[in-house]
Amino acid sequence: MPHRTDKGANEPLPTTRPLTVADVMTRKVVTIGPDVPVAEAVTLLADSHVSGLAVVNGHQHLVGVVSAQDVLTAEAEVQDGETRARMLEETMVRDIMSVPPHSVGPDLELRQAALEME
Repeated sequence: MPHRTDKGANEPLPTTRPLTVADVMTRKVVTIGPDVPVAEAVTLLADSHVSGLAVVNGHQHLVGVVSAQDVLTAEAEVQDGETRARMLEETMVRDIMSVPPHSVGPDLELRQAALEME
């Protein structure tokens, strides 16, 4: 039986199986509303240490996803700091979020999930 070579050398390796979405997914999803300024989304992304937020409506239904990449893309379209600050305050999450949201089940193999997300 194979053994670990690190500090747990006497512990057997776990049975090898393909990774699933459940193995790597976040269970505490951070959400934001669509009518929130992008500036608040930036703060929430940073404070939560996540790269994306689930955008939910008033009934808590998933309506989109806003990512750090979405914010960077929106920022790249403006020329100077003053315009960028105004864009962050005046642009709403709904204006830059990805729709429709794409989701997969927790039992899907990670490799297949990555292919479906392309």
